[in-house]
Amino acid sequence: YTFSYFIITFKAVKERWGIDYFNDERVRRFAGWLCRFFGPFDKRFNAYTWPAIGNSVLPQNQGEYLLCYASELAEGDPLREESLAVWEKTAPLCRPSEHYPLVMAAMAPLKMPDARCQVPGKARSNLKPETRNLKPLSSEVMDEVGVAMRHRHTEADESYLFQKIGFAKDHYEADETAFNWYAKGTPFCMEYGTYTSEASVGGAHNVVEIPDEDALRRGYLAAHLFTGAADYTHCEVPVTLKLLWGKVRTFAEAENKDGKIDRRKTPYFYIGDKNPVGPKAWKVRKMLFIKPDCIVLFDRVYGQVPHRYNLHFTGTDIRREGQRITGKGRFDLDLLAFVQHPAEFDMELGELIPNVHSGCDQDRRNHSQNYLRIYNTRDGIYRTLIFAKEHGRDLRLQSVGSCGIKISAPEYTDYVFMHDDLVDELAGDIRFKGRVGMMRRRADGSVMACVPDGDLIAAFGTALEGRGPWSFNLDASGRIVMHGGPPRNISKS
Repeated sequence: YTFSYFIITFKAVKERWGIDYFNDERVRRFAGWLCRFFGPFDKRFNAYTWPAIGNSVLPQNQGEYLLCYASELAEGDPLREESLAVWEKTAPLCRPSEHYPLVMAAMAPLKMPDARCQVPGKARSNLKPETRNLKPLSSEVMDEVGVAMRHRHTEADESYLFQKIGFAKDHYEADETAFNWYAKGTPFCMEYGTYTSEASVGGAHNVVEIPDEDALRRGYLAAHLFTGAADYTHCEVPVTLKLLWGKVRTFAEAENKDGKIDRRKTPYFYIGDKNPVGPKAWKVRKMLFIKPDCIVLFDRVYGQVPHRYNLHFTGTDIRREGQRITGKGRFDLDLLAFVQHPAEFDMELGELIPNVHSGCDQDRRNHSQNYLRIYNTRDGIYRTLIFAKEHGRDLRLQSVGSCGIKISAPEYTDYVFMHDDLVDELAGDIRFKGRVGMMRRRADGSVMACVPDGDLIAAFGTALEGRGPWSFNLDASGRIVMHGGPPRNISKS
């Protein structure tokens, strides 16, 4: 949307004054960012799309603006080819809405003899079918917007886990640290892209929510680690409370049913010298993406404020059995979640069927998700595992010590530990010292480990010791790889 304004302006400047901003390094970076941000094929809409991060629409097409941009680049330019590859994926749903007519008129004629598009169904057309492939990508930080964690990119079963963190606003939704997860080719735990008010409130995002939290306040990415087998992020979010009512309200008092905002007159204005000063609060979220099956989350709220854990799932029939939560997937993956902490909690279930903007797929059911909300009234910690489970796959989950989870599957056995304090866990022959680490024994008996933040992990008769971040045997080579930091020794016994 923003890019469309640039296209028109740069064309006018080039034609009138001969200044070529299309090839300005900053603009090229922006266009390249749009190509890399592009998401996978979404089964809900039978279309390729950009992910629903911020106040967006789904499916997000508008690849025609990259087509227009590509027309101003030299043939053979790699960025031209990448822009056209994205355009070809979005072309079947290209529609003349909003800025489309103006941009196309400003850019006409497009000198693109090699531009092709995909012909939907059996529609009659003289256009040739698509021939370009998307460039395979790996996980990366996308400055000020978030983190793109990928597995098997461009393949039919690709995973694309995007976490929102950073200054970029997109209407300042309450979405800091929220994630959008296409798991193994399937939309699984998604952000809503309907450009409507009920999809912008905190309860509509996959986050730990605080009532009356000011969405203007942004967080930051404190640490990250990318490997072929596991990705890790550590996000910190300072919290500013909007005390328009003179106090920190409860969820019951603050709940915006169906996204409707309470318009009653408040005792205080949003900004003013006489506003009461509320308690200071802070949020931490750590995420470990164990590819491609599951994500493990550690969330902590610092401060005496109400909070809850929100998770949205493209499926139905969410049920709880103690610490284990299951759900029936809309497609080929079911939900299996495990709440390691708190062991005792209250849970609320529901379904969000949002209204949709005219630019979206108009079937509201395609956008709907079931959700669960976990309330921890004892402390500020949530430690959870979310598994994208194939139908009939045999899995067992259980707690290990005070901050660990054991995953037992036919293909492997994992031990995962997460905290934001230094811990020294000992459970039988299992030991972990640090904050975040995991170890796996594969079905063939080989062992791998990934320690983003820790000093020792031991299991399956193998002990690895040394300051993280490092990984061991992720590619079955037996190598220990250090991921940044000063030179140091990692010992194996």
